Amino acid sequence: MTGRDVTIELPWYETRILNCTFCGKMIAGHYWHDDSYPTDKFCEPPCADVKRRLARSPRPKSAPRRAKRG
Repeated sequence: MTGRDVTIELPWYETRILNCTFCGKMIAGHYWHDDSYPTDKFCEPPCADVKRRLARSPRPKSAPRRAKRG
């Protein structure tokens, strides 16, 4: 995991709200910038870790469809 903690530099009257691009949690004051996902803003490093693990894990095969009766 490589990245850094970034402080949000906004004036006190700014009403824009940032959300974690992975979990949706509101980000206030600072966010985690992960080098693997440069366009994403994470609320904390574990969110980037979970996204990384999900991207590496193979997709489960879907169950075979059951034949329709009738």
